[in-house]
Amino acid sequence: MQHHCPCTPYMLVGTKTDLRYDLMYLENQGCAPIQSEEGELLAKEIKAVKYMEVSAIRNQGVKV
Repeated sequence: MQHHCPCTPYMLVGTKTDLRYDLMYLENQGCAPIQSEEGELLAKEIKAVKYMEVSAIRNQGVKV
């Protein structure tokens, strides 16, 4: 995206944040949760204008 649209702002979105609390499921998938601070740090590293987290299950960060 930065190559083709270098002036376009973008954001980083952490999805399925409800899974952060289901450690057994994540372990079975070979995954590990990240904390909000890690997402915010990555957003700064990639120069995203914003970092936000969403969970459709918990209606967090989404409008219904």
